[in-house]
Amino acid sequence: MKKFFFLFILLIGFKTANAQLEFYQFMFNIYDNGERTTDSRRFDIKLNVYERTNPKKILQSYTYQAGDTSKNLGYDYNILQAGGLFFEMTGEIIITKGTEQMKIILDNPKASAWTSIGFDRINFTPGTFIFDEAHWPQKVRIRLQNNRSFNYVDENFDWETIRK
Repeated sequence: MKKFFFLFILLIGFKTANAQLEFYQFMFNIYDNGERTTDSRRFDIKLNVYERTNPKKILQSYTYQAGDTSKNLGYDYNILQAGGLFFEMTGEIIITKGTEQMKIILDNPKASAWTSIGFDRINFTPGTFIFDEAHWPQKVRIRLQNNRSFNYVDENFDWETIRK
């Protein structure tokens, strides 16, 4: 009986050691007229997350401020939400400057359970831009110092190719 109990504990220990909570993360830097800016008086940053089956229903809505780049893998803005499977949702990053608005829609039903995307340079341009399954970022950046890898959109990306 002791051997069975020990084996059971050992099996559960190995199984839970490999478990990782699902999350989605979007990191980015905003540029305005060629200048990198984190001025919260100039931009309002919001994330809306919608149900995939009911796209009018907002599951979560958050407002963000710029953070410390040393803690955000070099990005000014770091949106991290744990416990959600992003492939069951769609996301919308809304960047507002005065009365102008830039929307970045993230919609990929085949996204990973650990979706993480870095946008090296978002040049503020009013309009709607869609990253769908066909245009999902494929480049991967590896950060060895904290054992992280994530997809990213480099600073030379042509945003007009995904404009709606």
